[in-house]
Amino acid sequence: MNPLWQQKKPREFCKANNVIITAFSPLGARGANWGTNEVMDNESLKEIAKARGKSIAQVCLRWLYEQGVTFVVKSFKKERLKENLGIFDWELT
Repeated sequence: MNPLWQQKKPREFCKANNVIITAFSPLGARGANWGTNEVMDNESLKEIAKARGKSIAQVCLRWLYEQGVTFVVKSFKKERLKENLGIFDWELT
């Protein structure tokens, strides 16, 4: 689940049945044979990120957070881990 693959019907079902959704790899899987770069290369998300002074990853994670979805992201880079935490002091409109 991510801003490009919103899963509206499953989210409605889960909400109605008190099921919490967890999005795995919501930013895509750059370099993985099963993943794509569609999220991180999306022009609309790039524009939103630029307007907010945030990264595309932060915009996507904030969107998930605002949807009430938990998420699992992976990185071995300290900078990205820190960046992922920078989603709580602003909102999307």
